[in-house]
Amino acid sequence: MTKAEFLFISGKQLKGIFKLRGKGVSYVSINLDLNKTDKQYKISIVKDGIFFHHFGLLLSWEDVRKFSKKEELLYLVNAEGVSPLLFFKDKVYRILDTNPPSLELDGIRMHTHKVSDDIKSKIEYLRIKPGNLVLDTCAGFGYTAIEVSKFGANVITVEKDPFVVELSRINPYSKTMFTSRNITLIIGDIYEIDFKDQIFDFIVHDPPRLGSNSGYLYSDEIYQKFYRILKPRGVLYHYIGNPGKKYRNKDIPHRVSQRLSNIGFYTKVVPQIQGIIAKKSIYWI
Repeated sequence: MTKAEFLFISGKQLKGIFKLRGKGVSYVSINLDLNKTDKQYKISIVKDGIFFHHFGLLLSWEDVRKFSKKEELLYLVNAEGVSPLLFFKDKVYRILDTNPPSLELDGIRMHTHKVSDDIKSKIEYLRIKPGNLVLDTCAGFGYTAIEVSKFGANVITVEKDPFVVELSRINPYSKTMFTSRNITLIIGDIYEIDFKDQIFDFIVHDPPRLGSNSGYLYSDEIYQKFYRILKPRGVLYHYIGNPGKKYRNKDIPHRVSQRLSNIGFYTKVVPQIQGIIAKKSIYWI
């Protein structure tokens, strides 16, 4: 079974098909490749369930009903069956039906519902140029690194969780992260990886929402490291997003901005990209 033979269906799509049971509809044609192409795949509606012609696969009505209850979840379809993209490791991983697909870890979504627009807006704001060297500190599915590479920049992208990298390999929207000459993927902890002084033109720091497991990604130590490895006049983009209830009344953007300023950055909170732009002085403090 090759990666090209993986197709996908969402709980929402299955719910729509389930509603057609007993309505006299013999088949539907829907997209199953996450809209990477315009191709439509035939699914017959039969007595015992739904039949995926592409794989010769029958999914029982009981499974259609069960899977359709999680409308936001994506399901992998291949010749072996239909399986939810839901995994229980040291964390709970879910791949959600957004465009492109987004990752949820322990109930925390790594992106907004408008994943593509979210990423494009922050990268366009930075005005990255061909030949720039960019550090992407939290790779995830590689969308940020891929978008940066479109500007002709070279990207080093870091992902701490090997299982996230494994999930990326079945996501067609992540393919460029593994094939682009402009992208270097490092599996490791950004906090521990050593980089030379003053080598990056930009750092895109897009950590998970502030919480007990992500606090070190908001620490003075990591900010000092970013200052050290940025070139003079280099720019750090720090995503803040919408902090959870625990932090909602604590003005996290202002506090982070102040701490970055204390390290030597010139900072600006930019609400439209839900983060902070921090510029390094021409003089290295």
